[in-house]
Amino acid sequence: MRALVLVLVAMATRPASAQQAAMVVRPADVAIYPLTLADTANAGLRVLRDSCAGLMARRLTAERLVVMRRPVPLRELRRAKTARFAITGTLAVEEGKYSTELSLVDVASNEELRSYFSGPDSLACRVPEAAAARIASVIREASKPATTRRRR
Repeated sequence: MRALVLVLVAMATRPASAQQAAMVVRPADVAIYPLTLADTANAGLRVLRDSCAGLMARRLTAERLVVMRRPVPLRELRRAKTARFAITGTLAVEEGKYSTELSLVDVASNEELRSYFSGPDSLACRVPEAAAARIASVIREASKPATTRRRR
């Protein structure tokens, strides 16, 4: 009991900067942004957008990535250093058929690493579902030190 009290007193008297340094927070691997809607008046499309983002987040989490769902604005993400990669995209519906486009962006360089598309004959959330494993693979490969990356 006395040792516990001493530890607590030592922690309480430690400078704030040392306490902050002891609490290392791992930045997210990827920030998922809500898909931009081609028709913002379509309530069904907004619901579908949220459903696709949730599905993508669950799939990437299952791939053991740290996912941020409510990120800072994309233009501020680089400065905030809260995620290394970002997923952006669009969702559209025309004549009852959905199309989806996703982009995986390296936040540091603002370079688009990959794009994923589904045509108007596909299910809207099929791309986020199918792309999650590929996105996780790209993120893991890009996160490796340069000396351990595979050459293609």
